[in-house]
Amino acid sequence: MEDFARAKAEVDIELKMNTDRVTGLQDEVERLRRQVHTLQQDSADKDIKMVQMTKQVSQDKEDILGLNIALESKQQELELVSFVPCLCLP
Repeated sequence: MEDFARAKAEVDIELKMNTDRVTGLQDEVERLRRQVHTLQQDSADKDIKMVQMTKQVSQDKEDILGLNIALESKQQELELVSFVPCLCLP
C-alpha cells in the first residue's frame, strides 16, 4: 500500500508538472499568435505603402519627362529669340 501511495504521489507530481508545462506552452502559443498577427498587419501596411510609393515614383518620372520637354521647348524658344535679332541687324 505504501508503494502504491508513493507511486500515486509521483504520478500526481508529474501530472502537475505536465499541466504547468501545457499551460506555459499554451500561453507561449497565444503570445506567438498575437505576434504573428501584428507582423501580418505590419507586412500588409508596408505592402500598401510600397504600392503607393511605386505609383508616386511613376508619377514623378512622368512629371520629370514633362518638365524636360518643357525645358527643351523653352531652350529652343530662347535660341530662336536670340537668333532673330541678329538677322534684323543691317
